[in-house]
Formats: sequence, structure tokens, C-alpha cells
Amino acid sequence: KRTIEDVRNCARLQKEIVRGAIRNVKKGSTIVYSTCSLEPEEDEELVAWMEKELSAVKQRVEKKWPGNDRVQGMFVIEFTAQK
Repeated sequence: KRTIEDVRNCARLQKEIVRGAIRNVKKGSTIVYSTCSLEPEEDEELVAWMEKELSAVKQRVEKKWPGNDRVQGMFVIEFTAQK
């Protein structure tokens, strides 16, 4: 069972991970990042933050839902590092 504070902490961690990934690849590199979360704070809001703060260009975003896609739930972002 997750609390809103758990979600906020995970969202902060997601940003740190993505920022670190971008720092460690060449400009123009493609990065694929996935979460096992369906929370907007960790998924769609992360994509918006990446585009605004890191100038990342999203290539593909995919959300898999439990029951529909035969998975427990996941979110996949494919983006290009611009910095």
C-alpha cells in the first residue's frame, strides 16, 4: 500500500535517475526508461519535466495496464538526450 508521500519520493528518485542517465550519454543518444508504476507523478509528469528541464525529446511513450496487456502495469519512455 502506497501513500502520497511514497509516490512523491519515487517521483523525485525517477528524476534523479533520468538526470543521471542524460549526464552519462552523448547528445543525441536514445534512452529507454521504464517504471513499474502507473502513477502520473512518476510517468506523464516525469515526461513533461524531462522535456521542460532537460530538453529531452520524447520518441515513444507506452503505458501497459493490468488486465488489458497481461502485465502488472508499466510505463516506458523512449527519448533522445539533447544536453
